[in-house]
Amino acid sequence: MRATGHAGALLLFDISGFFDNINPGRAIHILRNKGFPANVCDWAMSFLTGCTASLKIGTYESSPFPILNGTPQGSPLSPILSVLYTSSLIEASQRWTHCDLSIYMDDGAIYAILATTAAAASKARHHYMEVLKWLDDNSLQADPSKTELMMFRPIHANPNLIGTKVLGARYTDPNLGPNHITTVSHLQYLGVYIDHRLDWTRHVTIMANRTHSNIWGVSILGNSVRRLNFLNWRKVYNALIILGLTYGAQVWYTGVK
Repeated sequence: MRATGHAGALLLFDISGFFDNINPGRAIHILRNKGFPANVCDWAMSFLTGCTASLKIGTYESSPFPILNGTPQGSPLSPILSVLYTSSLIEASQRWTHCDLSIYMDDGAIYAILATTAAAASKARHHYMEVLKWLDDNSLQADPSKTELMMFRPIHANPNLIGTKVLGARYTDPNLGPNHITTVSHLQYLGVYIDHRLDWTRHVTIMANRTHSNIWGVSILGNSVRRLNFLNWRKVYNALIILGLTYGAQVWYTGVK
């Protein structure tokens, strides 16, 4: 993108209380539209409805009250239902031009590529308001405090300018009204630390420090009475140390230097 002289804008947003606010009726409507058998839809409805909870403070416990929305966090079915719930939003974004949308559970990302940073930011903001409208129509809402915008300038541009004032940084939320998107020089998305210059030094440093802490933490296993043998140490190393050190390598590792 930068090498071809284009600018980019990455807008991240977080869906507030995603699992707790999934509407059962809307979820089943989506399942039926996707062609799921009636018995599967009925079973999903029974899973999402009829739940109760009680509030306990000290020795006091309230009477049970119904849970009208949401799917239990920790249930293996909840991630599947969440993906299906937002599938129509993803499908709608396929019609966007020079812009795309990705959602992982409650974390969303809009990425736009255009000739200038102002145009890219405006494009991302425009589609973000479409996302907000869809969320509002489906009993969901984005968290304004977790909405961030980062600009990627062409490679020949001044790398020290992060563009704290760009067109398209303001938007209107259907529920909260006018708001402003925070423009940042670096951010974190799904555990990957991204810099506006696409310099991955910060991410690699954080991963290396975490790995050092993990090595120190698991070293206590070597002080037990019955120490791990070499084979089990190798399993720990491959499962914990290597995976932590190389997390996100598909994104940041280029083989250069």
